Amino acid sequence: MRSTSTYNGCPRLPSVDDLELALALADEADAISMARFQSNDLIVETKPDMTPVSDADRAVERSLRDILALHRPSDAVHGEEYGSVEGSRQWIIDPIDGTKGFVRGVPVWATLIGLREGDEITTGVVSAPALGRRWWARVDTGAYCSSPGRQAPRGPLSVSAVGESPTRRSPSPMPSAGIEAPSIGYWAPPGGNVGTAISGPM
Repeated sequence: MRSTSTYNGCPRLPSVDDLELALALADEADAISMARFQSNDLIVETKPDMTPVSDADRAVERSLRDILALHRPSDAVHGEEYGSVEGSRQWIIDPIDGTKGFVRGVPVWATLIGLREGDEITTGVVSAPALGRRWWARVDTGAYCSSPGRQAPRGPLSVSAVGESPTRRSPSPMPSAGIEAPSIGYWAPPGGNVGTAISGPM
């Protein structure tokens, strides 16, 4: 693992602090996924549920599992690609959320990392390296984000509920939520583009 974060130069204390370990995991995931993003030799297969999986998905999850085995050997892990082991402390990993976009060269994808302690999610990181953005949070300390050109993270963040309003009886639109192609340019990295086509849900 790197000794400092790609974001904000945070010192790493993976043997002590869960959030710092989660950020270190995200650093590792960023390095692996970006090395394979838009690669001409990317290997893509179809899983039994008919969703795609790339060699990058599997490489990221294997590496994060190895790091957790070293620094949190008693913790359980639930991963998108390699199954689940239950435990009172469980790390939850989606190595590349948005694989359909990833394999098409569209930068709207992220690594998702969470820690569940008992019945509560206590730590979470969303890292979108192709966009140059990262979000992280821990119970009782708030949520923060970083983006290109910022020397310090922004936060703690405030959010509104997304989904069905308590005054509405219609079904929540969230299951069919997506990104509109006309507004996709907002997500382009500085000096870059988001590809020429987007098809299907992300």
